[in-house]
Amino acid sequence: MKRSLFIVLACVVCFIIEFLLFNYVSPWLRPSLIIILLVFADIFWNVRSAVLVALVGGMLEDSFGMTFGFNMVAYSVCVLAASFLGDYIYQKGSRSSLVVLLFFVLGVNVLVRFLLLAMVDQGISVGMVLSGITVDIVVTLLVANITFNGLIRCALKLYA
Repeated sequence: MKRSLFIVLACVVCFIIEFLLFNYVSPWLRPSLIIILLVFADIFWNVRSAVLVALVGGMLEDSFGMTFGFNMVAYSVCVLAASFLGDYIYQKGSRSSLVVLLFFVLGVNVLVRFLLLAMVDQGISVGMVLSGITVDIVVTLLVANITFNGLIRCALKLYA
């Protein structure tokens, strides 16, 4: 119960930070904090926790978007990618392997979002998607270590 409450509160906090950065700082500086939380939940807890992050984070982002369910589907596929790739990429105690895993999960997220957008809107091009997404990936990877440290600290205080 404590873990579920922590996950819901962490999703809300991550969403608020993403929203504030996007609206008040710059639309280009928007790290995907929910995907960082998703990878954290999958690696440090279990797949059920990552699915909860995907559902709550996806519903939060979809509630302010144009198509409902779009982000939930993308995040659900990212959970599958994180759990599958985590077995092969992540090594316990290694932060660099965690960032590499995050990079691949972000790549899966980009691919799924592009495919979903292509199904809905026929006028979308690969260049248009890649120009906006590459900045998001770079910014997300830059804040990944800081965010993982904060999440680990909060999770350890929760169980102390």
